[in-house]
Parts: sequence; structure tokens; C-alpha cells
Amino acid sequence: MQDVASRTKVATESATPAAESAPKDGDVIVTREPKPAARFTVRQLPSIVQFSAPTRDEAARLVRPFAQKYRVDEWYSERGIYRLIESYRSRTVANV
Repeated sequence: MQDVASRTKVATESATPAAESAPKDGDVIVTREPKPAARFTVRQLPSIVQFSAPTRDEAARLVRPFAQKYRVDEWYSERGIYRLIESYRSRTVANV
């Protein structure tokens, strides 16, 4: 199993379509809070912070099952920059 840091690197190096470059309602976001707090908060858009964790890996471990179950995306945010960690959304193709 990859740790969060290596999965973030993969996510940032891959090309993400513009439609998926920002979190959507329902997505879960792990955010690194600035020092001195130096903790990681978790929220589901458009909600306020729901809980915090001492490490990024712990926060990701807690949100991943939720994101999988509810088919939403998992994001990481630091200094206002969002990185898609994992997409669990269903992909549907419209008939054209």
C-alpha cells in the first residue's frame, strides 16, 4: 500500500483534466494547518472542519473509507493549493 506522500506525488505528476482540478461538493479534503498548530484537518465540502489528526497519514487513513463508500474524491490542501489524491467518483459517458 502506498503512503500518502508517494500517492500525492503521483497525483501531481499526472495530467488532471480541468474539470477535476478543484474539489466539488461532497469531496473530502485533508488540509495541513499552518504552524504552530501543525495538524491536519478534515472536512467534507461544503462543511466546516469535522475533525483533525496529528499526521497526514492518519487523516488520510480516516477519510479514505468514507471517500470510497460515498464515491467522492479525496484531496490534500496546503497553502491554498489542492492536489487530487484519489478519485472514487463514478465515471459516466453521455451518449452524443
